[in-house]
Amino acid sequence: LSQVDEVDRNEILFILNEIRENSDFVMNKWWIKHEVYKSVFDIYFGTIFNSRMYLENTFLSLAQCVESYHRKSPRFLDYRIHPEEYQERIEIVKEAIKGQTQLTASQKKSIIKTLKLGNGLSLETRIQQLLITYPTITPYIVGKEENFPNIIALNRNNLTHLDPKPQNKYATFWELYDLSTRMRLLLITVFLDELGFDIKKIEKIVGRLSRRYRLK
Repeated sequence: LSQVDEVDRNEILFILNEIRENSDFVMNKWWIKHEVYKSVFDIYFGTIFNSRMYLENTFLSLAQCVESYHRKSPRFLDYRIHPEEYQERIEIVKEAIKGQTQLTASQKKSIIKTLKLGNGLSLETRIQQLLITYPTITPYIVGKEENFPNIIALNRNNLTHLDPKPQNKYATFWELYDLSTRMRLLLITVFLDELGFDIKKIEKIVGRLSRRYRLK
């Protein structure tokens, strides 16, 4: 069998007849977006078509896709405070600690270095912003997981640093599978949106997949 023959029909997002009227538009969009999000697409397709990948790695790869897409997308800011304003605040702190004799030069450098990293967005915030963009589709993605962004970030950090905290409850194998599937639906949503699909059409596709995966 060819690779096409082996594709599960239920995994096909749409068929040619469904986009025939604007197929040229969609294909042109694909090539344009492929240039912009090539690294995101490479990780995504390299993950979903790798059946031998460990679940933990699948989860981490999909989380990386979400984070990378949000960072690259011009629709979202990649900072909390405008960089110029934030730099001004750093300079104020620099001046404030300059004369602090109880701090060593190394400690002062460490404080400023930490501050420079403090204006980035967390994975949790990035997921929240993506979900807010699609209010009618979000219920199909998160289901009853009200703290979905936090749960994703918590488990990503644990699997990345391998330093579990006893006060945290981490996902079991099947919960991790469920979270990975939900992240995949989120990515499918943003990818179809980037290709110019109507929101109602995306909602229909994601809703069908949500039911197929029996997400609750």
